[in-house]
Amino acid sequence: MIGIQPVNIFVDAIDGVYVSSPSLNLVRVWSTGSMIPTRNLSGNLNDARGIFVIVNGDMYASNGILGDVYHWRVNAANSVLIMNTVWTCFSLFIDINNTLYCSVESQHLVLDFSLNITSNAPTIAAGNGSNGSTSNMLNKPQGIFVDIDFSLYVADCNNDRVQKFNFGELNGTTVFGNGTFGANTVSCPSGIVIDADGNLFIVDKNNHRIVRSGPTGFQCIVGCTGSNGPGLNQLSFPVTMAFDSVGNILVADTNNDRILTFILDLSYCDTPTTGVMQTTTEFLGEEFSTIQARSTIVTSLISRTSTLLTMIQTPAAPTPPVTITIPANNSAMATTAIPPNNSTTYTTPTPPNNSTTPSTTIPPNNSTMATTAIPPNNSSTPSTTFPANN
Repeated sequence: MIGIQPVNIFVDAIDGVYVSSPSLNLVRVWSTGSMIPTRNLSGNLNDARGIFVIVNGDMYASNGILGDVYHWRVNAANSVLIMNTVWTCFSLFIDINNTLYCSVESQHLVLDFSLNITSNAPTIAAGNGSNGSTSNMLNKPQGIFVDIDFSLYVADCNNDRVQKFNFGELNGTTVFGNGTFGANTVSCPSGIVIDADGNLFIVDKNNHRIVRSGPTGFQCIVGCTGSNGPGLNQLSFPVTMAFDSVGNILVADTNNDRILTFILDLSYCDTPTTGVMQTTTEFLGEEFSTIQARSTIVTSLISRTSTLLTMIQTPAAPTPPVTITIPANNSAMATTAIPPNNSTTYTTPTPPNNSTTPSTTIPPNNSTMATTAIPPNNSSTPSTTFPANN
């Protein structure tokens, strides 16, 4: 059983899944490929909330009652206290400079704390301690994200917006949301993720969906039925989301007491379809022993990048054969036919004096170069390089 109302979800560098369950006072961990929890981390985690796992596998998690943040080393049974804020850290984030960020919903703040300094106190990264909607204020901030430029993004729940704070700045700018309901607005954004292409993915909690805003515009990605519910194409007050290494979306579907995985399926890119899900495994009931309820995203506007999602993919047209003619010294002309994708080895006879038959090897897609050997008269085999299909 995942527990009543899972709140935060995190997927580590090797696709291990971490879920905080405040009702059970623990963080449950599923190793890559495991269908049952492989670890239960419960020490010092009353009302477990924010979680973050760094590249080496160390985990940081917050105690919602005491306002503490604890550090678990890889496979360690016990934790070490690293920061006390007095207040609950709703979400945690650690940037590439080893700075830990904590969103304090109750105080309308985001705090930061350097993990490189042993005697250190948290400082204010965003907000002023009072709720409000001006550029220097927040109202119950929840999800946070820091990009490679150290800009801080905050899911400003009660202001129905996402705020961006440039590094060192306490005045933010609104990058999404305007406080009025509409197709391109949000109601209590609670989780945010930014991919490598600058697409902003937002958990739109009160609208029971996940949306994307980026260079190509706005789109509903998950939970686009217009209502909440227990169906595999529905969400009910989701709180956070995460991507795994191949672009699948995992969602803490809080009021449905479950984790949903929406699997990226590029086979549907030929037929434009927006906001449609197809179930690939069955719904397992109210109690859960696995990360389950997997569905398929079937929208032509979603395609995979290296680790996350980016928009717009046009299927490549079939590659016609290309003929290239290369003169060999004192020999007949050598003609090389480059066949379409997924061919293997083709041999073209070019019998110069005392030479052997050259061959052309065409590797499959995503290879880098193809090499054609055209032997001249009484010489070793030279190589001519052709770019392979992309």
